[in-house]
Amino acid sequence: MNNKKEASSPPVKNTIDTRRTVVYTIHQPSIDIFEAFDELLLIKRGGQVIYTGPLGRNSHKIIGYFEIRFYI
Repeated sequence: MNNKKEASSPPVKNTIDTRRTVVYTIHQPSIDIFEAFDELLLIKRGGQVIYTGPLGRNSHKIIGYFEIRFYI
């Protein structure tokens, strides 16, 4: 998660402060929670990786990725 933003709960914040890699499974997160992360690993049913990489400020990197691939 991005250290510039406040974590949604103290246990999450404490984990982030250890500077370790943190993996979360979140179903339909709010935009605030989604954009609190630095990177995303998006996997579809069956385990196929759809996207892996940085989100970018205001999610611009992942939006650009899908715009190029799906002509959005």
